Amino acid sequence: MFGVCQTSNYQYDLLKIIGQVLEILSASPKSRPQILPYSDREPRVRSQGLICLISQTQIMKPAPAIEINPATGLHLPEIVTLKQKLDKFHDLPGLWAPEGGRRQDLARYRKMLRQPSTKMFVAESNSHGIVGYLTGTIQTRRRQDKEYRRVGMIREVFVKGSHRRRGVGTALVEAVVRVFERRRVKHLSLRNAIANRLANDFWEGLSFKPVLYTGSTTVSRLTGALRGKELRRRKRHR
Repeated sequence: MFGVCQTSNYQYDLLKIIGQVLEILSASPKSRPQILPYSDREPRVRSQGLICLISQTQIMKPAPAIEINPATGLHLPEIVTLKQKLDKFHDLPGLWAPEGGRRQDLARYRKMLRQPSTKMFVAESNSHGIVGYLTGTIQTRRRQDKEYRRVGMIREVFVKGSHRRRGVGTALVEAVVRVFERRRVKHLSLRNAIANRLANDFWEGLSFKPVLYTGSTTVSRLTGALRGKELRRRKRHR
């Protein structure tokens, strides 16, 4: 019924394997999906019903419902659709205005794929296609302190509502962090809307702390505020 990965270097306790299989069979279909994190260091061996990760220790896991993979050109149409949902979710045209139509977004992402300093990852579901994506870049700056010359920037992260709070966003972040670690990046930064409490709670749970306040307004509102302030000042000095 289930295939087993065979290896001459490791011996498995039969009772442990049986226990794992029974746990898989008894799992609720509505439980959190298994997520196979992205790794370019660990070769994968698939078998019927089970998946094995070959590393220093042999681990047996159920076949994942979601995989984290580097984005390719084939993923871009679905990524653009998610980006449009992200823009609509923020609804902040004065701060993060949409960068063009679908064609312009596709061209921008194609350019990003060609840039060595940019990484894009997608969360792929066996039955729902791409359910999330992340873009990250490495910025090189002129600093006396070498530690701050290379800073990792998490640019865009979006997970479909149907797959939130299931570990998808965390798995995407883990994938880009591995890239930052290999390139010896020590500091990370991101920007997020104050009103987006869902995202704020997510990032704060991953140790991110607010360090910079960014405000947004219109010229007409600012002009009105300045006039009102001037009027109040005149009244105080009468």
